[in-house]
Amino acid sequence: MYGDQGQLNSLFAMLYGGVAVMALLSCIYFIFSRSNIIQPSIKPPRRLRLWAAAFLAAMFASHVWWLVIGSVWLTDDRFVRIITLIALDNLTLPPLFMAMMLRLLQDRRRPLWPVFVAAAPTAVFAVIGITTRQPVYEWVMEGYTLTTGIIFCIYMIVAVKHYGKWLRDNFADLEHKEVWQSLLAPLLMVLTFCAYAYHEGQLYREYLTQIASCFIIFFIIWRVETLQTLEVTEAGETDNDTTKPETETNTTNNINAYQEISDLLREHCEQKQLYLQHNLTLQQLATAIGTNRTYLSAYFNERNETYNSYINRLRVEHFAKLYHKANANGHSATAKKLAIASGFHSYSTFSVAFKSFMGMPVRLWIRKNQ
Repeated sequence: MYGDQGQLNSLFAMLYGGVAVMALLSCIYFIFSRSNIIQPSIKPPRRLRLWAAAFLAAMFASHVWWLVIGSVWLTDDRFVRIITLIALDNLTLPPLFMAMMLRLLQDRRRPLWPVFVAAAPTAVFAVIGITTRQPVYEWVMEGYTLTTGIIFCIYMIVAVKHYGKWLRDNFADLEHKEVWQSLLAPLLMVLTFCAYAYHEGQLYREYLTQIASCFIIFFIIWRVETLQTLEVTEAGETDNDTTKPETETNTTNNINAYQEISDLLREHCEQKQLYLQHNLTLQQLATAIGTNRTYLSAYFNERNETYNSYINRLRVEHFAKLYHKANANGHSATAKKLAIASGFHSYSTFSVAFKSFMGMPVRLWIRKNQ
């Protein structure tokens, strides 16, 4: 616990211990559980589960060493005690949290060592502070960690934007794949750090820190349990595939090649209604029409269209046909039912796609077409 007020407040002590136990149980669950509680049908990335477990273990350890060191060891040297505890927290919690957040992004394997290297100066500041007994190094450590946290938040915004483009270029359905909501987590972590680092013994901020820690644990459980493992390549695809476009191919050949792809899509995807298949990936579509994933991706880029928008456009058009057919035959069918029949996973995804392609909400379109 951070100060004498926290140690003497029984309600805070219960909250403090409860958060520690919650972190420990969540860590054990992620390590040993092979199934999901929130989304049983989802198979989350194994590495993400392990990094989440590591962060939760550090959160539990942080509660333990604040209690032990603060109450048992170094009780007569407050300066060394505080600077040691801050160093332990800053060397474990921020880098492990950053590593976990980077593992959310599956578009490429981002190196994790930079986040641990970035945390290393904290140890140097702690040693210098203890050796010289200069209180300013406590603030230097906290300021440095806060600065790296803000830089990481900025990096995550850019990285999530690239990740979103990768999703739209390779997957027809984005449910359980997007992570833009997770951008709130680094922000919450920074705010929690501010409350933790600059509370100056104020009990209400100690409460806020523990409550925020609860939200972080809940977020981690929800995010890990609802993120699908993603892969864009399959066995059999090679970089030497002869259907890949050559960099020196002239414009005429490119036009003819893209026209061939367009014909193949019309024959194998549109006429056979392959777009109705859930979770159809770019790789699967490329295999179905007899071409290469890289080649097909280049075709969509040439048309200034993503793979996701192409599939959703076909599904929206299919929905319109189903609605007109049901209307002409005097049958009643809900928009949700027709949307699911058109290949969409959920009505919310369908409504966004429909408005994007039709330029109006689905309910307004239905009223105009009744």
